[in-house]
Amino acid sequence: MASTVARFFRRTLSLGRLRLPAWMVGAALPVGLLAIGMAVTLASSGQAVGPVLSGSITGSAGVTAQQALVISACDITSHGGADDALCDVAAQGVSFTAAIEIHRHDKAVIALGINNTSQADVNATIELSVPTGFDVEMEDSDNASTKLREAQMARSTWLLFVGTANTEKLNITLRPRPDLVPGFYTISARIAEIVG
Repeated sequence: MASTVARFFRRTLSLGRLRLPAWMVGAALPVGLLAIGMAVTLASSGQAVGPVLSGSITGSAGVTAQQALVISACDITSHGGADDALCDVAAQGVSFTAAIEIHRHDKAVIALGINNTSQADVNATIELSVPTGFDVEMEDSDNASTKLREAQMARSTWLLFVGTANTEKLNITLRPRPDLVPGFYTISARIAEIVG
């Protein structure tokens, strides 16, 4: 065994012009591999494993949900005398105010353009603020219409149905009672869509 070891240390390896003792190459190989491994480890240290996102993207968007049922027009027709009348629709189209000068035994008709701006049928309530001394009726301008239907729920509240993407006329008829005190009266209304 001693002769084998002695032969190993005497042997030389040639790499081109360079001649190195075999024991030096044998000892240098593990040290060289260790150095390469350490260099790779140092080069990759601090890097994350797997996908990494650097930086960020943030933002926001304002979203407004509006009701689909709106009042698109308001006209007043007075039957009887040469009375003054004014009707104004709010900017969002969810309410109106009408001012009417009317004689006893006459009637006034407020014609509202009701517009369903959505792609679905809409149910809503309309609440009228009517002074005492008036009788009120509400009906669609075309009683045979299936696109607009109304039903009275209380003295000043009606339930409405308006078909998909449709505009219909809703007539509100006001009749003063015989005991109404002469004067100037204001009627207002609000439409609220029923959700759910």
